[in-house]
Amino acid sequence: MLNRAVLKMELKVIIVDDEKIILDGLCSFPWEKYGCQVVSRAANGLIAIPLIERLKPDIVLSDIKMPEMDGLEFSERIKTIQPETEIILLTGYDSFEFAQQAIRIGVKDYLLKPVDYDELLALIARVSEDIRSRKRNNDYYNELIELHEKTTPMLKNRLTYELIHGYLHDRSEMETKLGMLKIKIDKYVVLTGKLSFNPQIENVIEPWLIDFAVLNVCEEVLNVCCEQVLCESDTNGYNFILSYSVNISDKDCIDKCFEACEKIQKIILEYFKSDICFGISNIDNDEYIIYEKYKQAKEACRQCEYLGDDIILKYSDIVLVDNRVWCITDGEKQKLFSDIFEGNSEKVKKQLKQLFTNCGNNIDIVRFSALELLIGCLQYSCVKEKKDNNQNTTIKEYSAMNDGIEKIY
Repeated sequence: MLNRAVLKMELKVIIVDDEKIILDGLCSFPWEKYGCQVVSRAANGLIAIPLIERLKPDIVLSDIKMPEMDGLEFSERIKTIQPETEIILLTGYDSFEFAQQAIRIGVKDYLLKPVDYDELLALIARVSEDIRSRKRNNDYYNELIELHEKTTPMLKNRLTYELIHGYLHDRSEMETKLGMLKIKIDKYVVLTGKLSFNPQIENVIEPWLIDFAVLNVCEEVLNVCCEQVLCESDTNGYNFILSYSVNISDKDCIDKCFEACEKIQKIILEYFKSDICFGISNIDNDEYIIYEKYKQAKEACRQCEYLGDDIILKYSDIVLVDNRVWCITDGEKQKLFSDIFEGNSEKVKKQLKQLFTNCGNNIDIVRFSALELLIGCLQYSCVKEKKDNNQNTTIKEYSAMNDGIEKIY
């Protein structure tokens, strides 16, 4: 019993034979029962070739012994011009050598003359179902490719966010995600931009639309100055990872980035009557520490606020910034809290040591960050207890928080 949905996928058939009686007999075969239609017929291969080129049949049923061109040569020509066409040969030969030749050419199957009607029925049923199965798989594969192409920008955006904010803690996981999206980062800088909105423009255009337009302008200009651009935006501004060839010097990379930023500023001023400032990180070649370069770019961009609305500042140009730029990312905090409540004490100790190793000499910043970690940790605990036990925060937890705060101060 053939599926009705499958029968809707009508297959095209061309029949080739130099004997009119056989040709008529094959054309009268109940092809419609198998969802097929005879779209043309020919007396020999030379006549059939242009028909096959024009009609692109799914099945060609041909005699092997014909004038002008035999069936094997004819089959080779078909596979050259229309590789997916399935060929069935009618032959008086039944030899291993013939079967080898037919398989090498790509013939689907062959029937011995005189043709047994039941045998032909079974063969057409099998071949037509094989073709439909292949087409269904091809359609599914093409749909997957189309879906992948549609979702790739979103996946790249998500990966950029994870890289910039330090959410990828496993190097192999990061390399796998980069590989899946065909992203190769040999040498890079992180760029952060902050737009100063013109109130007059905001009254005319929706803020989200301005953000979308600015991000597109930045991406288009930056793509010219480097090998590849990864971008994402949040409430704090626009963030970009600019990847460069290893053959370009560090100075040239920074210079190209700087020139692109200047071009973007001119476009934004012209079309949006607004200013945008940029912070540029130092060059690096280890994609695992992109979030550290983001901190540099973010700090450079923050410093622009004190210098003007249309400034481009390189992190390397900031004097004595080590004590200011150090901070703990959301990704680092999440990993720490997770390890604490999973009881991974050794991992927690190691991570805390790593976090505070390069914190600089500003004791106020260190104290503030430690306090922020403690409060965040206890808040995480409260939320977890409420979810697990549906209870309020206990007096013991408040007592622990107060003790911790007193120790930090």
